[in-house]
Amino acid sequence: NYNVPSQKMISLNDLIKLKQTDKNTVQKNIDETIKIEYNNALAVEQEFGSTYKRDLENLRATRNDF
Repeated sequence: NYNVPSQKMISLNDLIKLKQTDKNTVQKNIDETIKIEYNNALAVEQEFGSTYKRDLENLRATRNDF
């Protein structure tokens, strides 16, 4: 990741510290966002037809932790 104002590379760990949070909270927010978008996709599919489906049951087994 690139920080435009400082013109330096910044790691995810640095961003987490900068936002004064932790990896668990960040991951929880990511998981919640994925679930919300999944439910939105289901609503679109019901209205307009088939869409790509993410396997939420195996999400933890397939994601790469940062």
